Amino acid sequence: MPKKIAFLTANEGVEQVELTEPWKAVTEAGHEAVMIAPESGTVQMFNHLDKADTKQVDQEVGDARVGDYDALVLPGGVANPDALRQDQQAVAFVKEFVASGKPVAAICHAPWLLVEADVVSGRQVTSWPSLRTDIRNAGGDWVDEPLVQDGNLTTSRKPDDLPQFCSGLLESLQHGSASTPMAATGVLKRKFWRACLTALPDLLRATPLNSSSFTWVFAGFFSSTRYVTMRAFVLGRRMNRPLSIVFTYRKPSAPVASICPSPTGAPSAAGSSATLALPATKITLPASAAWAS
Repeated sequence: MPKKIAFLTANEGVEQVELTEPWKAVTEAGHEAVMIAPESGTVQMFNHLDKADTKQVDQEVGDARVGDYDALVLPGGVANPDALRQDQQAVAFVKEFVASGKPVAAICHAPWLLVEADVVSGRQVTSWPSLRTDIRNAGGDWVDEPLVQDGNLTTSRKPDDLPQFCSGLLESLQHGSASTPMAATGVLKRKFWRACLTALPDLLRATPLNSSSFTWVFAGFFSSTRYVTMRAFVLGRRMNRPLSIVFTYRKPSAPVASICPSPTGAPSAAGSSATLALPATKITLPASAAWAS
C-alpha cells in the first residue's frame, strides 16, 4: 500500500543529493513524497557550499500533522538542520513523530534536529562525525557506521551512505512502524523484564564479582520488528565504575543476555574487558521465560 512521506527541511541550506535521492527512492517505490518547510515558496538546495536547484514547498511545518504521514525524512546539509533546530514548530513536529513510533530517517547533519527534539537519549545513532559529541552529550550512543537502525530511527553519516540510507528507509516503510509506540510497549516490556531478571543471578555469578556489590542505576527499552533490547546498567559500588548488562531477543533466535564492563564512569553498552579484568559473558534465557508469547 502506498505511504505518504514527509520530507522536512529549512527553506535554505539543504544538501541537494540528500533530499533528491531519498525522494526518488520513495516515489519510485510507489509512495507519495511531500515537501515541508517553515515557510511557503521554495527550498533552496545546495551542492555543499554552492547553490543548486530549488524545490517547491507543499506544506508549511506549522500546518503539518503527524497523523497525516507514515514516515519522516530529514535530509542534511550544515545550514539546514541548524536553522530547523531554532524553529519551535519544526522541533515539535520531529519530537511528536519520533514518539509516534513511525519511521524517522535522518542523514548527515540532520541528527542535530533529533538532538534538539531530545529523542536520542538511549538510542544508537550515527551522523556526520562532527555531531558525535552533541549526540553523546544528549545521551545517544554514536557509532561510525553507514547505516544505523534503532527502533524507529534510521540514520546515516554522509552522502556516500545514501544507497544504504535509502534501502533502510524503504525497509522501514515496508514494515510500517519500525518500533512499537512507547504507549503500547508496557505489556511487552514487563514480560521481557521478568525474563531478564530470571537470568540475572546466573549472569552475575558468572563474573568474578559478588552480585551484592551491584546496584541498578539505569534501564532502557528498545524494540523493532526484528529485535527487542533491554539495556540495564549496574554500578559496582566497590569499583565506582559501571557495568553494562544487555538483554537482547532477536527473532527467531533465543533471548541472550551479556555483560561487559564500561571503560568510563558513564553507562555504556560496550566496554573494554581489560579495564576491570571482567570477561564478556553470555547466558541464554530459560525457555520457560516465554516473554514474547
